[in-house]
This record gives sequence, structure tokens and C-alpha cells, in this order.
Amino acid sequence: MKGQRASYSVDWLQLFCSVPGAEEPQWIEKVSPQGDAWGNHRTYRIVPSSHFIKGYTWQREILYKQYTIANIACQPVNKEHRKDGGAIKLNNAVLYVADWYFILMDVIATLQWQPLNITRVDLACDFNYMMGGLDPATFLRKYVCKQKASYLRVGSNKFCLYAQKEMRCTIYDSIRWGSRQSGVSVYMYNKTKELTEQKDKPWIRDAWVKAQLSSTRPVWRVEISITSQGLGLKSMYNSLIHSLFVDELRSPDLCRDMFKVYAAKYFRFLRTDPKAKRKRDLKEVALLDLVTESPYKPVTLSESHDTGRMERIVSNKLSKLYEYICVRDFTDKYVMLDALSKVMQLYNFHHNIKAEVSAGYNALEDSIADQITSVFRLPDKEAMRTQLNKARADIEEWHSLASQLARRVINQQAGKARGKGSHHPMHAGHASTPCGSTEPQKP
Repeated sequence: MKGQRASYSVDWLQLFCSVPGAEEPQWIEKVSPQGDAWGNHRTYRIVPSSHFIKGYTWQREILYKQYTIANIACQPVNKEHRKDGGAIKLNNAVLYVADWYFILMDVIATLQWQPLNITRVDLACDFNYMMGGLDPATFLRKYVCKQKASYLRVGSNKFCLYAQKEMRCTIYDSIRWGSRQSGVSVYMYNKTKELTEQKDKPWIRDAWVKAQLSSTRPVWRVEISITSQGLGLKSMYNSLIHSLFVDELRSPDLCRDMFKVYAAKYFRFLRTDPKAKRKRDLKEVALLDLVTESPYKPVTLSESHDTGRMERIVSNKLSKLYEYICVRDFTDKYVMLDALSKVMQLYNFHHNIKAEVSAGYNALEDSIADQITSVFRLPDKEAMRTQLNKARADIEEWHSLASQLARRVINQQAGKARGKGSHHPMHAGHASTPCGSTEPQKP
């Protein structure tokens, strides 16, 4: 089977943070506390913002030289939300720079904010062809239109389609599976057409050149948009569940692997067969390069133990069946209605017992947690989370320091071997810009 050449990226990243004192930064220009790989410390400026993050009163932009690095916001509009809540959203161009993770951590360290979790992250895969040389436009047309030799998605097949009607054909440009309110939504669309008709982004085209994608063929994108409800990941080795965090996306390889983890669940399709009578008889077809064994499985995070979704589905089915029988005329109609009524009563009774057990379990869990906290004088959940995030930041800082020292020793040894000091085009005389170019610094 013909392989697939693709480019993987993080296309959107917004973090929820804790703002010390619930107050906006009081500085306009500040030097970052940590240096990059060559010892340079960036100088950031805070300016009024033209792009806003929903749900916050105070909105600003972070600039490095003339480049917009990120949008920041604090002071939540909803008073029920935590007062010290804040948000930081990286600029799209920064996400396509190799060291975007360092830039993000550098900005957060300069602000002295504490990152808590991801609000939204979009993982993207760009390609000219699918596996086996399948044209993405052909796949989309067959999925939407054809009954035979078509495709069926594993999971929900509800979708939202965007197309353009022409005189002799209909061109399908974009499709979305999953609602915007769900934890995970999947998009597939013609990225080349979007850049041409809406807003061109040269940094994305540069990424295509590096991935050796064809410039004469349309580039299509599969984009997986993940919100806070879809961050859950279950380990396939020990079944432990944790939330996806930004450090698991810090390199191109990690970004590629995490895209494949989510695509292995949310971008799976079956090939239809007229002879098959059941969906489970259909064979799965490989559309993207997902051959690597996935170490995680995405799971839905829910604060309640029992959402009641299945109960609502069954209750609605029973109600519709009762209404259907009421308008029909056949033998033993009222016997069936009476039996169905008893089934509905029994089912509702069972549902109420289950809800009471779930509520009791939650109350018991909260009571035990309060007793443990009072006996051992443990800090509250938010304080513990803050300490864990601080520990994570300290570990990353030590790793960065160790890497810098190791690199310095290697450069010194290499310089001694050549009889002169090491030279790098981006040493102290040059600083890395967000767009990957170099610009001399003033002496």
C-alpha cells in the first residue's frame, strides 16, 4: 500500500492559568527570567489587544519585538468562576516555530502565572493524499453521496457539511463530525482553498515545504479540536487516567503521536459492503497513517459518576413506543399498554435508586476527603494543584539548566579540539524571532 506523506502541527492552543492575586500584570515591558539555548533573554511588551478571549474582562497582547506572541486575559466575567482565573492563547504563527513550547513557558514565567490545564487545543494533519493514494475529495464525496462502495464512520455518523453548488456538480469543501459543544470535534477540509480564499498564512505553507507536500495538488487537513472535556487519556499499560497537558505536545514527534492517539478513536471508517447485513460485518479501512501502537486511549472526563445519558435514551424509547401503540388498533392492545406501563414504572424506580446511590457515593467521598484534610491538615485541592504545577515548572527548569550546561561543555570541548572557541550563527549576537528568521541585536 502506498504510504502517506503528511505534516503534523498544533494549530490552536489556549491554556487556563492561575493569576497571582487575581490582578493583571502591572508592567508594560519586562525581560524574561530564563534564557534560551544561547543565553538570550527576550524582552516582552504588553499592549492593548485587538483579538479577545471570550469570558474575560481584561484583555492584552504580548509582543516580542514587532511580533505578536500571545493573547492574555484575566478577571473572569462570570462571578461564579474562580477569581484568579486567567487565559493565554498562543498566536498561530508561533505554533509553527520549532521552539514554540519554550516561548510559551518563557511568557508564562515572565507573567509569573501558573498553568492549570488546557482550555482548547487543535491537532492537525495536512496531506495531499490519504493512504493508498486515495484523493481526499473522492473520499468525502463517496462518504456523503454513495450507498455502494462508500464509507461509514465508526461511532456517530452525524455531520455538518459545507459545499458549493455549481452547474454540473457539487464541490464538498469541509465536513465536521461532533458538535462544537462536545469534548472532541473532528474536521476535514481543503486547507489550500481556505488559505487562498480567506487569509494566507505563509508559515503553514513553509511547513508543507518542509514536509515535502506537493504545491501543485490541494492540501487537505484533518483537524481534531479538543476541549477540557476531551482531555482524558487512559494508559493502555496500567489503565491510569490523566489529563492531556501541553508538555505532551512540546515536540513535533510528540504532536504527531498525540494526533494519532486521538485519530485512532475519532477518525476510524469502515468500507460499506452490499452483502453485509450488520455494521460489525464491515471491514475497517486505513485512511491515515496510524500504524503505530497507541499507548493511550482517549476517555471522556466527567465530574459526576452517573451522567444518566443511557437512562434518558431508554426512557425516550419507551415513551415513543407507548405513544405508537396508543394510536394503533389491534388485538390485546390494552394488555400491551398495561405491561409497557409497568415496565416504565419499574425502570423509573430503578433509575431513581441508581441516582440516590450515586448522590450518596458523592456525599460519602466528599465527607471522607474533608475528614482526611482536617486530620492530616492537608492543603485544599487548589493549593495542592498549585504546588504540583510549581513542582512541574521546577523540574522543567532543572532539565533546561542541565541541557544548557551539557551543551556548554560540549561546545568548549569542540572548541579546544579545533584550537578556537565554538561559533554558532545564533549566539549572543543573534536572537531567534518567532518566524524562524534571525535578526542582529544592538550591541
